[in-house]
Amino acid sequence: MQKNPDFNKMWGLSNTGQSVAGSVGTNGIDINILPAWEITRGNKNVVVAIIDSGVDYNHPDLISNIMVSKDKARDFLGEDSISEDRGAHGTHIAGIIAAAGNKKGMIGVAPQILLLPVRVDLWKEDSLLRAEAINYITHCAINDPERNYIINCSWKMSAHCKHVHDAICNAIDKNLLVISGAGNENSNIDESLFYPAAYPEVISVAAIDQNGKKGQFSNYGKTVDVVAPGVHIFSTHINNGYKFNDGTSMAAAYVSGVSALIWSKNTCLSNIEVRALLENNCKSIDKYNQEYIGLLGHGLVDAYMSLTHIHQFKTV
Repeated sequence: MQKNPDFNKMWGLSNTGQSVAGSVGTNGIDINILPAWEITRGNKNVVVAIIDSGVDYNHPDLISNIMVSKDKARDFLGEDSISEDRGAHGTHIAGIIAAAGNKKGMIGVAPQILLLPVRVDLWKEDSLLRAEAINYITHCAINDPERNYIINCSWKMSAHCKHVHDAICNAIDKNLLVISGAGNENSNIDESLFYPAAYPEVISVAAIDQNGKKGQFSNYGKTVDVVAPGVHIFSTHINNGYKFNDGTSMAAAYVSGVSALIWSKNTCLSNIEVRALLENNCKSIDKYNQEYIGLLGHGLVDAYMSLTHIHQFKTV
């Protein structure tokens, strides 16, 4: 790993497990991960499926947590190899969610869960294949009843697609959780709908910076459900590397990781209960975003508070 002298002052998590969001930003503007890790770091009964450009299967921070088997790994590009990331986006998302914390580079939000990469073409808006990818993951979940599945959709569609919406509704009906970034056009997505984030069944995530302010690029609106870090995010990169990126894609990955921790603590929770724990235990960021009050959902996800309120549900 190339050393970055500013790394421990940026968003993300260092290879020692130190939270770095609050060190140069506003105090308390982080996902409260260190006390959450005293409760759980995840377990292999939770899978986050990443519909994306692929994942670098051989990255030292990811290899131990990737589900690689002939009956699980899936490529929707029609290629033989599934071990390459065709664009590096998916590898960055994977690290945020579940880099293993092996002291080789960085650590993800839920470093002991499983990742299921499902590769699509992010730059060719083939909605039918994306619907097929969602249906495939739902099929995996149905045939793997001991585990709970989360689908991370850090991508966009320019218009409503019935096939994708039907696939999402079917996934929710089968107790999966679907999470998507709200988009990077600095637009109100209530007026200019951004899919799949605009679907009510999906947890829509906007991005904030280190001071709690909406990322300059991040979309907003009443359709947004929660916010998470999305500015200057450090994570894994192809060819065993690391990189900083911005985007609601990164924010969605944080929320997928926190959701995975909640389900790891209690695998008997329903997807509706996991969503409630996420949304009802957020930190308010209204004072940093006066012009966006009511347009950034419930606020900043808080891993620790979400975990400590699981007892509210009778399934515990």
